[in-house]
Amino acid sequence: MKATVTYLIMAGLAIFLFLKGVVPGWTIVNSDFANYYVSAKLIVSGEPLERLYDNAWFQQKIRDNGINTPGKFSPNPPIVAWMMVPLTALQPLQAQRAVTLINLILIVFGIFVLKEITHLGLSHSILLVLGGGLSLVNNFAFGQVYWVMTFFILLAILLYKRSYSWIAGLILGLFTALKYFPIVVIAGYLLDGLYRGPSDSNMRGPIRLSPSFKLALYSTLTLIGLVVVQFVFFGRFLFHEFFTSSFLPHLDGQLVGQGPYSFQFQSWDGLFRHLFEPDLRFNPSPFIDWPSGRFILKLLVLFLTLGVLTATLNRYKAAGNSERRTVFISMPTLAALTVLPASATYHFILLLVPVAMLISERLLERNLMIWMLTIYFLIGFIPYGFMFRLAETWGIVLAYPRLIGIVLMYWVIAIGLMKKKTFSHDGSYHGAL
Repeated sequence: MKATVTYLIMAGLAIFLFLKGVVPGWTIVNSDFANYYVSAKLIVSGEPLERLYDNAWFQQKIRDNGINTPGKFSPNPPIVAWMMVPLTALQPLQAQRAVTLINLILIVFGIFVLKEITHLGLSHSILLVLGGGLSLVNNFAFGQVYWVMTFFILLAILLYKRSYSWIAGLILGLFTALKYFPIVVIAGYLLDGLYRGPSDSNMRGPIRLSPSFKLALYSTLTLIGLVVVQFVFFGRFLFHEFFTSSFLPHLDGQLVGQGPYSFQFQSWDGLFRHLFEPDLRFNPSPFIDWPSGRFILKLLVLFLTLGVLTATLNRYKAAGNSERRTVFISMPTLAALTVLPASATYHFILLLVPVAMLISERLLERNLMIWMLTIYFLIGFIPYGFMFRLAETWGIVLAYPRLIGIVLMYWVIAIGLMKKKTFSHDGSYHGAL
């Protein structure tokens, strides 16, 4: 009976992904893919790229390619324009279908990579991947590359376990240049490389070339190399435009061409705008008219998140190698997702990385593991339309369920890790706090 229920759930999740993700991705070119495809077309056709971050100009180029969807290249770094160059020989819809097929193939491979990392059975690995729900669905529907990136992060983690640190480093460096986020994984390996574990007692020197340190080094060199190459290719002017009109505003939660009061891109910045910043059109009656509150409370959230992160990492710096490495990678990943300046559903495919690592080491007690997985699945299947309508009468906070979910997960995992019994290098016991 239990196996039958599992198969029915898997079938339901697969059908949901197919109908809501694969079918739309197969039938119409959507905005995210259009941004990647058109920027690649501009490179192949040899057009000047100085106006790549000019939204009106880029929108016209999208129309010139026969694509009827709103789009903009910001906040992508210039290197993203190279991603779809191999597909520019295809028509837009054909190219998006090719990306859809790539995503489907990597779903299959990703399940087996996840199985190797977590040591779970095949059915549980399938449930974890498909349990990403809307994050996976919208990745397919919008022609996004976040599943591709998540798959390669998981592959890098597995390659590291198989002693291929240099390949793992190249992968993480490449995707950091493209999408920023893997920098937190690299940072986790770097911190892990700066601590001595029980099996590293034969290493000497203030900086030892442990596998973790080597991975971080290869990643950093790859990232620097790609930054230099794209600087030479795209030029100083475009890089200046990228930092001033795209990257820096994005860090402050300002999405060029997007409404600052939109519920779609959930973040602390968006919530605090609604609570404290009046706007005649979009927010005429904030909870409190206190514009400086947005900045003050954002800093408070950031410091609190970093404080919890620092305390957790500090507690595990003397743990065994695999436990320490798991915490040093999973907690920064969760912290980054908690304080993202703006988030979309497909960003939360990345939750699979810390969840997989924590499962692999069994670092949480059973009840907290259940809580973690419950929140993971709930984030994947949030009824956004219902929540947005509910927020109109019950309170604006309810319009940010994804933000609430990731904060709950962060605290559940942090509490669970702080309660966990650990052992120092010399084998002495460290009890739960």
